[in-house]
Amino acid sequence: DSKKLRALKEIRRKNLEKNLLDVQLKGQDHYVFINERNKAQVVNKDGAWVTEHIRTSILKFNFEIDKIEKMLVKDFTKEEVAEYMKCMSSPEYFATKYIKVIAPSKGLVDFKPYAYQKKLFKSFNENRFNIVLACRQSGKSITSVIYILWYATFNPEKTIAILANKGATAREMLGRITLALENLPFFLQPGCKELNKGNITFSNNAKIIAAATSGSSIRGLSIDLLFLDEFAFVERDAEFYTSTYPVISAG
Repeated sequence: DSKKLRALKEIRRKNLEKNLLDVQLKGQDHYVFINERNKAQVVNKDGAWVTEHIRTSILKFNFEIDKIEKMLVKDFTKEEVAEYMKCMSSPEYFATKYIKVIAPSKGLVDFKPYAYQKKLFKSFNENRFNIVLACRQSGKSITSVIYILWYATFNPEKTIAILANKGATAREMLGRITLALENLPFFLQPGCKELNKGNITFSNNAKIIAAATSGSSIRGLSIDLLFLDEFAFVERDAEFYTSTYPVISAG
């Protein structure tokens, strides 16, 4: 379908870019930028075009980029399609195989979900509303973070909001998403148009916003996925919920 094809084309573009920059032009004295048409351009410091090797690499890259727009799903390798489809259809598979997290005293490690975290992935994916009541340090936040990243990666043009009783808490959640994103394998990473402490905008036009739980924090926006963290500690929670519910009422 069109969503899958767009995503596969984006993966192919990013793989071509990685090959150009990390293989073909590695060690070369050059300045490369990708323009708005996804084409590569390279100039040296005084503005003149540089070596024959660089020119040839750029020409080959741009030729392959031009071919992408005409590609169909059948033009992608079986491995690309199969792995992408597995990740797109299952947040649990995506999390278990590709997500890395920071563990106390261990540093960066593979995410290995417990049975109840797998149930959370399933519940998030199958139910419009979810309420999670759990003890501290149970892994509920990291499970939510991973699901949000999965949702943004495989659902173009969606807007996700992370709200918490404190703005710093919401931004910390966004920081966890950024860490997981940075450690995804290159072929799965969506491109980023904007990435800062308050929001992430992906190349597929999905967007994640982090803010405090106030009545005006997301008023006027149309939210496809809303995550409320530490909701038990939100002051005037009924008022907040009443003001916030309309932004997701069409979702």
